[in-house]
Amino acid sequence: MRFPIFILLPAGLIGICAGVTPYYGVPVYLDQNTNTIETYNPAMASPIRSHSHGDAFANNLKANLNSYYPSVTVSRTDRRDASVTYSTLVNDGFMNNYEMVFFSGHGWVASSPGVYTGKAPGFATYEQSSLKPGSRSYGGWTRWVFADFCQFLINHDPNFYRPMFNGLHAVFGYESDMWYYINPYNCYCFGGCCSHHRSETKYENFAAKWARPNNKGLWDSWSEANLDIQYAQGGFGNAPAAVYNVVSGWQGATVFMGHQERVANTWNGDVPVSQLRFIYSIYGTPTY
Repeated sequence: MRFPIFILLPAGLIGICAGVTPYYGVPVYLDQNTNTIETYNPAMASPIRSHSHGDAFANNLKANLNSYYPSVTVSRTDRRDASVTYSTLVNDGFMNNYEMVFFSGHGWVASSPGVYTGKAPGFATYEQSSLKPGSRSYGGWTRWVFADFCQFLINHDPNFYRPMFNGLHAVFGYESDMWYYINPYNCYCFGGCCSHHRSETKYENFAAKWARPNNKGLWDSWSEANLDIQYAQGGFGNAPAAVYNVVSGWQGATVFMGHQERVANTWNGDVPVSQLRFIYSIYGTPTY
């Protein structure tokens, strides 16, 4: 993680980012902030695999980038369970020091979409302690947010998510329910099953599609990973979605589109919020 440098000049205290001048191309840094929660108090009914999803997201991206783009410095900061509190997520200014921010847990939809952070002291319900699109903005070095939980992007109006965009390029998540699972297959061996399909495999698939040369943009990688793993392999209908920033003529580009960046041509810096768009795919029969 990188920090701001402050220099005292006659005009006052001026912050200078200790990073690189923004440019199009392979990033110098790709720092990841993963926030995963499985333990709720009181307990939730459905067991989940949030930690496995966060590990698979971070580890597979790092492995592919180290192999195919060794010039990229990849790091990770991880929060789990009791560390994933509403106050921490809303007030942590250092979260904007990471290119990728990842959340995984149970989702909330009833009044507005969000991820449960656990019923922290002072909150009467899980809904009150859930991190919603309007809870905080993302900018600085943060380019992409990944919402690995149910129905965060159920609202098709992209401007509903505008409070999140303070330099952010895109947010990826689900218009439908999202599934955690571990399913046995090849059950012909003595003593039990030989193998299991695991929901976190979608992040191995995602990283292979995005973090290798001449491969796909972020949205195609995200959507197809859910087609390949959640639906075709796991058998769960789902609707992956994204909200992304579109800026005409941004820094020499004809049109900047924050959801289709590739490793080799990412914009390494924040982008002023302009026109937001919503996109989603439907695979099978999603549930809500």
